Amino acid sequence: MTESTEAEVLARAKSNFIDTTHDDRAWDKEAMQREADKGHSVMCLTEEERQEYLEQARHELRSRPADYRTVECDPTPKAWPVEPSSMPPDAR
Repeated sequence: MTESTEAEVLARAKSNFIDTTHDDRAWDKEAMQREADKGHSVMCLTEEERQEYLEQARHELRSRPADYRTVECDPTPKAWPVEPSSMPPDAR
């Protein structure tokens, strides 16, 4: 199996981050500023925290088949494949 690209790792790391935060943290200073511009007060992840998300994403991608990787670097949870059998009948 080939190693994941940095774009795939970053997309998965951000997806994990989105899944585990409660809208009180920002991935980086740019995201923190975007939230501040909207009137929201959030704290930025530290470099160590970002590295933990990135390492977890590398581990997850190494342990999954290549077809589970994102086709586009969309950092949202919907980027992962969904089995048609788990979808509602009207969404198939």
